[in-house]
Amino acid sequence: MSKLIPSKVWLPKESHHQNYLDFFCETFPQISRDTWAKRFTEGKITTTQEETLNAKAPYCGDQHLIYYREVENEKVIPFQEQILYEDENLLLVDKPHFLPIHPAGPYVKETLVYRLRESQNNPDIAPLHRIDRLTAGLVFFSKKVSIRKDYQLLFENRLVEKTYHAISAGPAPDQGDWHLKNRIEAGEPWFLSAIKGGKANSESYINVIEAKDNLVKFELKPISGKKHQLRVHLASIGYPILHDPLYPSFVEKPPDNYEKPMQLLAQSIAFTDPFSKKCHSFQSKLKLLF
Repeated sequence: MSKLIPSKVWLPKESHHQNYLDFFCETFPQISRDTWAKRFTEGKITTTQEETLNAKAPYCGDQHLIYYREVENEKVIPFQEQILYEDENLLLVDKPHFLPIHPAGPYVKETLVYRLRESQNNPDIAPLHRIDRLTAGLVFFSKKVSIRKDYQLLFENRLVEKTYHAISAGPAPDQGDWHLKNRIEAGEPWFLSAIKGGKANSESYINVIEAKDNLVKFELKPISGKKHQLRVHLASIGYPILHDPLYPSFVEKPPDNYEKPMQLLAQSIAFTDPFSKKCHSFQSKLKLLF
């Protein structure tokens, strides 16, 4: 059984496409027609009931189809994750910088979930929350589908205490702590986040830990979990995270510089297990610059 994570695509009920091949070629033009035809021939595109499809079969909309993302000559990420804790339900992993959790863009096999499914021989492993690809630190995974929702509810109901550390360049700030509440929405370009007017949907506590050599180390406690929340919040107080390629000003995405990882770490996590009722508290073994 493939351990790759399947992707779903919705086929509109009304469409001008003559067949399934035409639909995929127009929907995903970055992939060649020959490649899509080959994937149909190899049975890599199916219905949600795992029925294979003929590329030239007449288009039938109002349904989802399943396909598996593939990347030719995928770049190897030269950093290794570490499992810090495991029980019958959970895996706690220290994720290195630059390694994505889920397949996206040019990454499929060089992702944390794929690596874990391979190394643990368990296709049901799935993350219970996320951190950015450029962020390092603690990520929890469930090992069973049957218990996944119980743990996800802990995060949804804000019953998990998460602490991050970050380093920014600059002199010691005049104040030592902040409590930020504002509205974060999609920015421009689409992959950025931005603070907008309106009802607050994000909240973070920020404290200075130490300042030296024109660097400042912060402790951050996010209450909500908006995309890029901590990166946006630190940039908003004038202390963008060191080596952050997106905030506060974005020009174009630079290539990864393994010598200069973004200085943001998911440092600790604490919660009460919904089944054993045991109180868990863990800390990352990874380190920032200081």
